[in-house]
Amino acid sequence: MSDENLTEEEIRNKESFERDLAELEQETPKTKKESKKKKETQSAENQVGKNPTGRHEKQKIRFGKLIAQPLEDQLFDVEKKALEELKKRPIAKHYEDRFLMATLFSRKLDIERSEELLNNNKKFLSENGYETLPKYSDISKKLLDTRYSWWIPGSRSKEGNGLIYAKFARLVPSEHTHKEIVDWMVWIHSKAMYYEGMDFFRNGAIFIEDLSGVGWKHFDSGLQKKIMKTMQNFPLRMKAIYIVNPPLIISALLRFAKVFMKKKLVDRIDVVSLDKVKEIIDINELSVEFGGKFEGSSDVFLDTLAKIGRLENGEDINVVLENGEKKKRKDKKDKKDKKDKKDRKEKREKREKKENS
Repeated sequence: MSDENLTEEEIRNKESFERDLAELEQETPKTKKESKKKKETQSAENQVGKNPTGRHEKQKIRFGKLIAQPLEDQLFDVEKKALEELKKRPIAKHYEDRFLMATLFSRKLDIERSEELLNNNKKFLSENGYETLPKYSDISKKLLDTRYSWWIPGSRSKEGNGLIYAKFARLVPSEHTHKEIVDWMVWIHSKAMYYEGMDFFRNGAIFIEDLSGVGWKHFDSGLQKKIMKTMQNFPLRMKAIYIVNPPLIISALLRFAKVFMKKKLVDRIDVVSLDKVKEIIDINELSVEFGGKFEGSSDVFLDTLAKIGRLENGEDINVVLENGEKKKRKDKKDKKDKKDKKDRKEKREKREKKENS
């Protein structure tokens, strides 16, 4: 796309991006350090996602909803021992067990590296004004309504990976403040994700990103740096990033990603077709918004977040889930009644038409 076809806002975003990227690419060789610390735990990473026989565990326990089961029922013995060990470290007292376990999974049960991530997380929260974490009620409803990113609890790939979706054309950064977006990310990564089963963190997540319609108006280099920094300080294993419908500016976006992301993560980015995605993810598990048959969509995600908001306010999880099931049954009955009514009307009209002919 030539600059003549860009709006003033898009030109500013493009110029800002090119300026920031040039500076970052010059700084990176001098400041970026690859960790060479040797792991002290014996074969810790080989224990993740494997049962005691050594076979890969796709999903130890399958949850289709927000979870109400105790954490200990979701863990193998080696994972329980790692959690007990991590909880002996002073930094652990600031975190709930689910967050600690997610941290361990993100660092392949390595206690030292998990402690380092916890310290980095606490420092990030302190330096960015999050001594008190945001709640669902604090999140911008305008931002939520964009439905630009979502996941559905319990939905998994064929290999048991969690699935996180994004349609970035729905998010125009200039329509929101940086704080609103970072608040949202901090809440999601500090609280909302931990109502998932632990297999979500054990097996890692696949990101599926639709970039159709994305242009320079969707890119804010200052915001992207904050997003990258935020994600680096929270636990989540990225197993793969699949990009579908790449825009003309994809090469520029990938250059930016390479500056902030570790090489092993950059290597996991793949531009693919939707058909390829359907080979990786069972079509019955793939969101309808990506051509699948799974009814879980960004609308369902908003409903899930509202439930989490109720839990934050002290409601019992079993009550919240039961109310959700009642609503689901009612919606299904209403849908059936509507269809039956439509079928009866069509039959009546056909009969009347036949009688009058």
